[in-house]
Amino acid sequence: MAIDRRLPTHQKDRQLVMELLDCAQYPTVPQLLRADNAHDANRWFENKAEVFKNVDLKTSKDLIERYRCIPKHCYANCFHSDITGNFFYYEGYVLSKENPYIAIAHSWLVAKDNGDVIDVTLPCVDHIGETYIGIGIPRHEVNRLGFKLEVTGDFLFYMYAKENIKQHTLVGGSKR
Repeated sequence: MAIDRRLPTHQKDRQLVMELLDCAQYPTVPQLLRADNAHDANRWFENKAEVFKNVDLKTSKDLIERYRCIPKHCYANCFHSDITGNFFYYEGYVLSKENPYIAIAHSWLVAKDNGDVIDVTLPCVDHIGETYIGIGIPRHEVNRLGFKLEVTGDFLFYMYAKENIKQHTLVGGSKR
C-alpha cells in the first residue's frame, strides 16, 4: 500500500481504507457484513472505518498473559480481556507486516487515552499488525450481543444491519 504522504491525516486514512477495499480480504467486506449489496456494504465500511498504526505491545502482552489469550480467537480474547470497558472495542481488518497484501478479519482494543492498538491475539504467536482498519463498537453493545447470543464476536454484522434497518424503515412501518 503506497500512501501519498502529502495528504492530510484524515485523507490518508480514507486512502488506506479505499486501498483495503481494493486488496484481497478474508472474508470480503460484504461477506463480513453478510450484506446483499456489496456496493452498500463497502460504502458503509469506507465511511465508518478508522485507521490505526501504533500498537502498545507491552499492554498487549500483559493482557495476553493475564487473560490467557490464545491464537486465532481474537473476538473471544478481546471480549474477555476487557469486559468492563477500559478500552474501545474494534472489529475490521488487520494487515500484517508479514503479509501486507491480504487483509484478515480481526478484532482489537484501542486505548482510550492515546488511541494505541491493544492487540491481544497476534502477539500470542509473535506477530504484530502493520495497519488496523475497523469500526468501533460501543462496549454496551458488545456485552449486550455477547450475553444475548452467547458468542464473543463478529458483531460488525449487527451494527451494519441495525443501521441498514433504520435507513430503510419509516416511523410506523417500512417503506414498502
